[in-house]
Amino acid sequence: MSKDNASELLSTIGMLIYAVSLIYLPIFAILFKRPLSIVDALERGMFFNISRVAPFYKE
Repeated sequence: MSKDNASELLSTIGMLIYAVSLIYLPIFAILFKRPLSIVDALERGMFFNISRVAPFYKE
């Protein structure tokens, strides 16, 4: 696998994860009637995905 293919695959996976978090987190927040705003759900989702994808990532 060349570097181009690997980076393309990683960016595709990243975009998929981001899209899934954008779509599903507000739905889960609504379904479980948690007092989360959509922005809050997205921020939690992004942090969750970053921590899943890169556990070594720390601010």
